[in-house]
Amino acid sequence: MEKTKLNLAVVQSDIAWEDPKANIKILEQKTKETEADIIVFPETFLTGFTMNTQKAAMNPDDRYIDKLKAISKEGDKAIALSVLTKSCDNKVYNRGYFITPEGEIFVQDKRHLFRFGGENDKIEHGKTREIIKYNGWKILMTICYDLRFPIWCRNQDNEYDLMINMANWPEPRNKVYTTLLQARAMENISYVAGANRIGQDKTGINHTGDSAIIDFKGNYMDVAKPNESKVVIAQLDKEKLDKFRLKFPAWMDQDKFKMEF
Repeated sequence: MEKTKLNLAVVQSDIAWEDPKANIKILEQKTKETEADIIVFPETFLTGFTMNTQKAAMNPDDRYIDKLKAISKEGDKAIALSVLTKSCDNKVYNRGYFITPEGEIFVQDKRHLFRFGGENDKIEHGKTREIIKYNGWKILMTICYDLRFPIWCRNQDNEYDLMINMANWPEPRNKVYTTLLQARAMENISYVAGANRIGQDKTGINHTGDSAIIDFKGNYMDVAKPNESKVVIAQLDKEKLDKFRLKFPAWMDQDKFKMEF
């Protein structure tokens, strides 16, 4: 079913450290009480950004995906989040999931691993870049540190309409986060949504959130205050996006390139 208007919700929340049951309860509550077509949660929402991956990562036979599918169906909205996930060969990925009420599951593994936090030593790089098609919209999922890399985020020939970024972006670099969200929207002529956590994790790192939904001109449609527990909500308009792309076709003058994995 195609929708020219899409109601998008972005959750700015604290995360219980290495406690999937507690975090799923938060996710379920937010999903039930929020009116939207898509609801987005921060990076590694079930566990926090822990590098204790062998303990925290979900196994392929865990039932958490079934639970998320049930929550999506009951809430009648798509859910986007990232989860530390083990593959069948015991490798760990920071995996973005986009789960629809109809039971479809799209995945995007984090490509750029945060070496300053040791993520590159514990987790495998994503090896593909996927565009999700949902309700007539094309969506790119990116995960936290991916946002720093404009080639990875590049919107060649308008291949996506919305970029989602799920993050555990720390307070000392919050200006970088807010600046890059706006830059990615403007340079790619796309809506951009950033879902960042708040609170202090067990490593002592503080997060202020600054979650936002930004339009294709770089304007804030809704934004959370620092350290505020909030659901950011906006209605995206596909017709307005398409008209602007016709009026200001900067995308036609892009440098062409091919990514290697």
